[in-house]
Amino acid sequence: MKTTTAALAITVLLASLVHAQSTATNLAVTAGPQVGSEPFITLTVAPWLTAASGQWEVQGVTREGVLRSKLEWNSIDSALLLVKGRVQLLPAFAVGGSYGSGSLFDGRNTDSDSIQPPNSFDDYLFSRSESDTTGDTQLYDVNLYLDLLQLSKGPHLAGQRLEVFAGYQDYSDRLTDQRGVQTYLDDRPVDMQFPDQGVNARYDFHWQAVRLGVQGQTPIAPRVAISGSAALLTMVQQNGDGSWTMREDLRQNGPNIHNQSQDGFGFDLEGALAFALTSYLDLTAGARWIAFGSNAGTLTLDNADGTYSQMAQTSGSSTRLGIYAGLTAKF
Repeated sequence: MKTTTAALAITVLLASLVHAQSTATNLAVTAGPQVGSEPFITLTVAPWLTAASGQWEVQGVTREGVLRSKLEWNSIDSALLLVKGRVQLLPAFAVGGSYGSGSLFDGRNTDSDSIQPPNSFDDYLFSRSESDTTGDTQLYDVNLYLDLLQLSKGPHLAGQRLEVFAGYQDYSDRLTDQRGVQTYLDDRPVDMQFPDQGVNARYDFHWQAVRLGVQGQTPIAPRVAISGSAALLTMVQQNGDGSWTMREDLRQNGPNIHNQSQDGFGFDLEGALAFALTSYLDLTAGARWIAFGSNAGTLTLDNADGTYSQMAQTSGSSTRLGIYAGLTAKF
């Protein structure tokens, strides 16, 4: 579903840019600062207000049936500092990327355990706990851009671009769960606060992916330009580590759970509007939506006796969506 959404977004983006190019060709270019000139270097700095979530689910077979455990982190929102850069090496070729980091607002973790008995189609919840979540997030991407308009040698306005690109993307949420409360246990609701050793349980989401996409930019008025980007995230890998402090059966001196999955999926969509304050400075505002997902993987547990055990990971995902506004310098 997420891959279909990204593919549809690329189609809409291409159609919109073709229409915008036709419209922009009829614009009368007037005197004054213009967006869309071709600087050698552009640098954007902006606060990015985001909402985010993450989850993973595993299952294993026991004598009692199929055991399932699902962990969900909701409202792990953050105000990131987003920095974007681009260097125009040749008229049709550029390199660029973005970097963002910030602390997470107070989120919420839910840990649910259920079992499907033999010869049954129903799952029975036997444990659920909730915790407050803090932490931080970090992301970056690096890309190579090829401008199809420059290659075509056809007429276009200064600052118009229609590019295909390939690159690499890295995304991390480092989460700490505190003040845990058991809310369901053995078929009944409860309200039991975890003891002191239950604080500071940690889990880190780490996603890596290859980016393939299209982006474009076009002036729509003498001082105003719009831009859009859509990337399919392929060859997605998830590598997660966690420290479960409440599990006496697990090793306690370091990470004791490890998630790993390959061949996942995702997308990175962005749209922005730029207003030229001067010939060298734009006011830029936009929105960006990043999502990763996987359907298969493994969870490895480091047992206290030095052995290891594994469960099958059946799903995993991270999403972050938000708006930003800042300044773009052009050199």
